Amino acid sequence: MSQPTRSAPRSPVPAGQHINYLDGLRAAAALFVAVHHAWLESGLPYELLGHAAVGLFLVISGFCLTLPIIRDGGELRIGALSFFKRRAWRILPPYYISIILSIILIWLFLGKQPEGYWDGTYVVDIRGLVTHLFLVQQFFASTSMQISGPAWSIGVEWWIYFLFPALVIMFRRWGALKTVATALGGSLALSLILLQTRVNMDGHGASPQYIALFAFGMLSAHIVYADAPHFVTLRDRVPWAAIVAILVIPIVVLAWPKALGWVPVYLSDYVVGLWSVALLITTSRQGSWLNRFFAWKPLSFVGTFAYSIYLIHAPLLRLIWQYVLLPMNLSPIGNMALLGPVGVPLIVGLSYLFFLVAERPFLNSRRGRRPSQQPS
Repeated sequence: MSQPTRSAPRSPVPAGQHINYLDGLRAAAALFVAVHHAWLESGLPYELLGHAAVGLFLVISGFCLTLPIIRDGGELRIGALSFFKRRAWRILPPYYISIILSIILIWLFLGKQPEGYWDGTYVVDIRGLVTHLFLVQQFFASTSMQISGPAWSIGVEWWIYFLFPALVIMFRRWGALKTVATALGGSLALSLILLQTRVNMDGHGASPQYIALFAFGMLSAHIVYADAPHFVTLRDRVPWAAIVAILVIPIVVLAWPKALGWVPVYLSDYVVGLWSVALLITTSRQGSWLNRFFAWKPLSFVGTFAYSIYLIHAPLLRLIWQYVLLPMNLSPIGNMALLGPVGVPLIVGLSYLFFLVAERPFLNSRRGRRPSQQPS
């Protein structure tokens, strides 16, 4: 007689430490965005699906912030106000320092720009300064891509944080699936409404679809670490690895709306969100090749300063292109041959220096711990 299938042993929810495979996923997402923008800056056609990495970041964010909730029995023990203060201390200082750095580079080097991918981005006006100060640049077509193009998504994530305490309560009272369904339906409705306005700017605006992706990340954390039988069943019975492989195809098709011209970006983001859920759950399995790959020390190390890479890579790419590659009069392929293998690693190194100055001090002083002991 065959033995019944037993649930695979699970690790307890990690407390006060980085999770290596999550750092590796952050690194992969940040590096992919940098390579994607290097590709576009080089003048090559189409896109490398770099926008999909933003969705992965949002899912990872929901996942990480939910871990202490699971550990504390489904409650936000520190309270909403303390949560907002901690998020502000973690996110805002590096963000503002990167904006100041971008403005300095614009005034000194990038203000008079030749024709290129980031046309219109390296402009500074009063409206851009004010909207970036209050992280509302994503709500205005004239400012969403000003100063530093990728910064629009920081504003999106910042405002989603204010929904987190409510989502925690909904998870506890309504259950995970009903909460995620509500977030999905609500974000889809908002996307459809705002799509006809200048607020959504399909792909670089308000992007309410990311509310659902953040909730997807919260669900992923419950599936990986929560003890409730239905989460254990979802984790053990659903073929997550197969879903990761299968969803690559629609992501490749749907995440190229500018090339295909028929699928709104927000719809492709939902597919990216589902893929990210499957990827997180699959990667969490100890001993799997994905777990080993993303927990690889060099990659997970880069993930500890992935936020810094994301914040400053765009103006640095433009600086290299404008003052090094453009005078060489290379072809787009030639530009990428230098900007990818040489420029991106250089930017990663500079991003680490930025991390040491603008990010790590706030990790150290937040709880008086070393960075390696900080929660992911």
